[in-house]
Amino acid sequence: EEGSKHFHSLTPGKQRSLIYIVSKVKSLDKQINKSLAILDHLKDVQGKLNFRMLNAKIKEYNSRERYY
Repeated sequence: EEGSKHFHSLTPGKQRSLIYIVSKVKSLDKQINKSLAILDHLKDVQGKLNFRMLNAKIKEYNSRERYY
């Protein structure tokens, strides 16, 4: 719920960019993983999107996925 609030407070262009980041991945599991990383990032930064930090968060989530 908190992540949704932060997502909807973003500009439409930033929302579209985040949706594109998720949708360009074909695997459903990887899409879910990226979505969770994005929501976690938005919570961490209180809705102030930072793409560098977001990329680091996505890499962190991807490395976690390999261990499961």
